[in-house]
Amino acid sequence: MTPLLIVIGIYVAYYFLYRPVSTYWEKMRVPHKSLSLIANASETFFKKPSPAEYSQELYDKFKGERFAGIWYFFAPMLLARDPELIRAILTRDFAYWSSRGIVINEKEDPLGENLVNLSGVKWKVMRSKLNGAFSGRKMKHMFNMLEDCSREFESALRGIVKTKDMVEIKEISARFMTDVIGHCVFGIQIDTLNDKNIEFRTVGKEVFEVTLRIRLLRVIQMAFPNLFKLIRAKVHSKRVTGFIVNLVKDTFKYREEKNIQRNDFIDLLREMRKKEKQNGIKDGVETLRKYPTIPMITREVTKSYTIPGTDIVLPVGLKCLLPIYAIHRDPKYYPDPERFDPERFNDEVKRERPAHTFLPFGGGPRFCLGARFAEMQVKVGLIKVIENFHLSLCEKSTNPLEQDNTARFLGSKTGIWVRVHPTNRQTD
Repeated sequence: MTPLLIVIGIYVAYYFLYRPVSTYWEKMRVPHKSLSLIANASETFFKKPSPAEYSQELYDKFKGERFAGIWYFFAPMLLARDPELIRAILTRDFAYWSSRGIVINEKEDPLGENLVNLSGVKWKVMRSKLNGAFSGRKMKHMFNMLEDCSREFESALRGIVKTKDMVEIKEISARFMTDVIGHCVFGIQIDTLNDKNIEFRTVGKEVFEVTLRIRLLRVIQMAFPNLFKLIRAKVHSKRVTGFIVNLVKDTFKYREEKNIQRNDFIDLLREMRKKEKQNGIKDGVETLRKYPTIPMITREVTKSYTIPGTDIVLPVGLKCLLPIYAIHRDPKYYPDPERFDPERFNDEVKRERPAHTFLPFGGGPRFCLGARFAEMQVKVGLIKVIENFHLSLCEKSTNPLEQDNTARFLGSKTGIWVRVHPTNRQTD
């Protein structure tokens, strides 16, 4: 009797759950990938390709199509391939696609309520308030802070190459950027360049770790948002949340007690809080093409949307995947895409290329707010390195780079090892 009940249960589940979902894209007459729960689970939890490589596989599978239907477990998702459709989603028809489709539990996970995850009115209000953090005046002031950090970066690198000529540049660059965040955002000297075990650095690394638990939560968050809300799930650990919240509170308190003003990010937050109380380079560009930090982004339909040039109507709540990494490597837009060629971004060449085929910071109204600061940070650090050191790849580096399939962002699995030799020039 028991085996019979199991068979009946499987049949009922197939008929009422799997079958209607599996024909979703077929009914909409959209070219699509077949739904396979086993394959989906394998790709998510035990996948060999990195997110960038996976998006490349999907992109290549539907060559010649403007868009296609794919799956995230039971959840259907649109894959946009055509630059004009991508432009419509990110810019022209932004009113229909203003959300990234990421649910959060604000009370349980306050760090999740950030500009990246917010949508609707909350996002608009937060975006307008934070625009001031990256004004020309604020950027000029932060440039001086960046120069301070870059001098420490140079000094730390000199100390390392005194004892060894091979350096894993990814880790020391990450520590430099951690010091920049501490200096420019919180106004504190962290010095992870000389002590990699400082708590600020270890907490920062934890934020970007992708454990099996995090993968599971991401699946629930994207494919089963109602369940994510119901179980009050949180992505950030208690340790990470407590550390950052307490750091901000303590910094606020100290500056208010000592009447300190540094014109940094914390001061902007203080100004915002006061108002609320009152009111109620070409080489770098080519690198971003080959290795965009975020290999793909998502958008969610907020109002029923008809795909331009078709009669296909996408319902509210459907998510769309924009495969940035794959678009950046499409030979139709970038001939011989594996070749590093900064001349691709000459004005004449750029004019011949469709818009929205270069999206390292996204596009449209949700274009990365900190893009200018990120570029300035990288340029200042690079200038210090190039001015004072000769760099070359060594035998410990893999070429091409092997991608880390556990990382949240695009990264090398084995690090980036280079030989570093000081030039004769010494800076003051």
